Formats: sequence, structure tokens, C-alpha cells
Amino acid sequence: MIKPVSITQLCGIIISGLLLLCSSNSCNKPNQLETPLTMLTGDWKLVATATDDNLNGRLDAEEIQAWPQANTELLKFNMDSTGNESKTYDNINTNYSFRWAFYNSFHEIERSYTSHDIIYSHLDLLTPTDLYLKTMDTVYWDSSSIASWKIYKKK
Repeated sequence: MIKPVSITQLCGIIISGLLLLCSSNSCNKPNQLETPLTMLTGDWKLVATATDDNLNGRLDAEEIQAWPQANTELLKFNMDSTGNESKTYDNINTNYSFRWAFYNSFHEIERSYTSHDIIYSHLDLLTPTDLYLKTMDTVYWDSSSIASWKIYKKK
């Protein structure tokens, strides 16, 4: 035989159930839709570089070189399309402000610096924790192009 339950008891059962559900990780963090904007926004630290030594147009594991810890390069992308690049090489610190925008349907980033320099970098990889920026550099002796990468981790 089923025992009748009052409205007060029923509300207590429902609240207890909701509290139990929310004690798991699913209620501790709101689910946020990852977009290129939300993934890119934040602070990034250069951890490695690579050059397409075999000229196959792809980043191969043997081409990756760890970035020396004595030198630092940080990129900061803000939601308002401003940013900052700071570098320390041989104990010399530099800071560069820039404005940024996605370009070419989220496949590239354009960074416009106050010095009027513009850098276009291909987004070879963008995740919430990893950023691989690819650029094409000119080889001066024969005017050919070679790919190079900067590999960042989100701080």
C-alpha cells in the first residue's frame, strides 16, 4: 500500500534530490559554450616553436623545439579586441599593445600594433588550453616561403 505524502514532504523530497544532483561537478560550473572568442580570450605563454624543416607544410613532432625558460613571450587577448604582447629576451623586457580581430572566417588572427605593424597568423590549432600560430616566412636567398609555428599554452 502506498502511503500518501503531503505537499511539504513532496517539496522536501524534490529539494533534497536537487541538492544531491547539484553536489556533483555538473552544478559547480556552468556549462559554457566554447567559441573561438572564448577559447582565445586570456593569457598565453610561448612554450615551443617549430619550423617546417622538411617542407611538407605540416607541423611534425620532430620539428618542435622547446622554448628556453630563460626567455618569455606572453600574449594576452581581451574580449574587447585589445591585447598585449610582452617579451623577455636576455633580460630585456618589451611590451607591445595591439588590437586584434579574427580574419578569414576564424582561421586567422590579425594583430594591429600601435607602431602600425600588422601581423596575420593562421590559427593552426585553437583549444581552451592550446594555441598554435602559423606564419609563412620568406627565405631570402630564393624568395620561397617556409612555415613556422609558435606554440602557446593558456596560463
